[in-house]
Amino acid sequence: MAIKSLQLVFPIPNRPQGSNLREEIVGIKIMVVFLAMNAKHRKRKKKKYKEKYKTEKEQHEDKPKDKQRHRKQKKNKYKER
Repeated sequence: MAIKSLQLVFPIPNRPQGSNLREEIVGIKIMVVFLAMNAKHRKRKKKKYKEKYKTEKEQHEDKPKDKQRHRKQKKNKYKER
């Protein structure tokens, strides 16, 4: 049953007599893992690219340090009173 479902995803070519089916299935599993890793890597790479080339508007929105500085200024203002 598992072999039939695998054949739908990765069609196994007609094997010559005496070839090891187990080795072919292991090879297919490795291919699946490799494709999954490749997709994950592409996703991470795309995310890094987006962060690197943000538009200026997005860069200004994404500044928590400014908020902290603003809070400190407020605290100092109240201390002076």
